[in-house]
Amino acid sequence: MFPINQEQGEISLAALTQNENKIKFGKSFLFDFEKGDFILIDGKPQEIEGEKALKVWINKILKTEKIKYKIYEIIDNTYGVTLIDYLSSDLPTGFIYAGIQRSVTDALLKHSEVNAVNDFNFERTAMGLIVSFTVLSTYGEINEGVSI
Repeated sequence: MFPINQEQGEISLAALTQNENKIKFGKSFLFDFEKGDFILIDGKPQEIEGEKALKVWINKILKTEKIKYKIYEIIDNTYGVTLIDYLSSDLPTGFIYAGIQRSVTDALLKHSEVNAVNDFNFERTAMGLIVSFTVLSTYGEINEGVSI
């Protein structure tokens, strides 16, 4: 009905295509990552939504090594991240950091509420590597990280 220029149409089509590739998620439950179990109240898992649910999802996907468990081969072979192999790699540090950044970004952008992942910071420790970053979501900025 209203004329649009070619550039606006391409941007809208690109944004629409990107959103179609994102996965919608159902119910989420509060999880205690230190204990490795769901948090129960009166014997029932505590249902969560919004930013809390997104944070739990982020932590779960970052703690799951891609294709390590058979169930992910059957259900979704793209779930998780590939990080462990980078620690024993002989590649230059820049390549290792870029690979970790790509793996984390690709995994997190699958969520419909994640818009971008940026501000990566890498810190070597005696035990391995600490990677911190910022997730830009529909709820705002979420500071996250993972230890490898």
